[in-house]
Amino acid sequence: MTTRQQPRTTQRVTVAGTHYLVVLDEAGDCPITASERAALLQRESGTAPAAIVRAVRSEHLEQGRSALAEDPAAAWWCETVSTSGAPLATSGGGVLAAVAALDAWGSLRFEDRRDAIPMATPDGIRDVLAGRSGYAVDLGRWRFAGQPEPGSPHTVRIGSERIEVVAHLSDATPERGLRTALLAADEALGSPRTVHGVGQARASALLEGEMLPSSCLVAAATALTLRHRGGLEAPHHWAVEFDEATIGVRMFATEEGEHVSVNAPVHVLGEPEGH
Repeated sequence: MTTRQQPRTTQRVTVAGTHYLVVLDEAGDCPITASERAALLQRESGTAPAAIVRAVRSEHLEQGRSALAEDPAAAWWCETVSTSGAPLATSGGGVLAAVAALDAWGSLRFEDRRDAIPMATPDGIRDVLAGRSGYAVDLGRWRFAGQPEPGSPHTVRIGSERIEVVAHLSDATPERGLRTALLAADEALGSPRTVHGVGQARASALLEGEMLPSSCLVAAATALTLRHRGGLEAPHHWAVEFDEATIGVRMFATEEGEHVSVNAPVHVLGEPEGH
């Protein structure tokens, strides 16, 4: 006898202008296979989502139970995949989209808007804050892979993800699941600008070689690169402008090393749908 799966609930969410399709899978029995991904995307009308986010109650997945052992408040686990099916282990936008959808559905509550809610992901627990202008997520530790040089492509690692930073579109690598930060001409060649103590930057975001409206990880990689080039006097707070929106970036010290967080405007679109 086969077990009938529960209907899925889906919700469209934009994070800094980038569209996500959030899928509620409370029991964790509906993994996003290639055929399921194709079916979900075929049902969507309007602007195509850049990625699909699956939200599962942590108690129903082995990875989620491990997260609960680390932090009992990590009640939800989410994973993000690109529309090509590439896993995006540390997706700031994916985490923010999942939190916004769960918040809108009443499945998750911020008792105090100053408190952080831990979200379990394939790349560890990510703390999320809700503010007046959107949500913020701590992306965790970061490092450079090699020494970043002005005008030369290099790589920033945030969690388990790699983001390449380039000055020219021809240097971008259309690798599966890889995000690219394309610096604006003045940022690529000159010194970073600062307004009221906040670094200012402009960039373009690519995923697998395709342009995106924005990207939280690309914003973080851009700010980290320009902060490094600015030296000791460079700010730890940045505003990274994309065509669709501006994403805030903050670097801060923790016991395990420096973390980077991002905040972005988030909008839940329309009503949830059942499939």
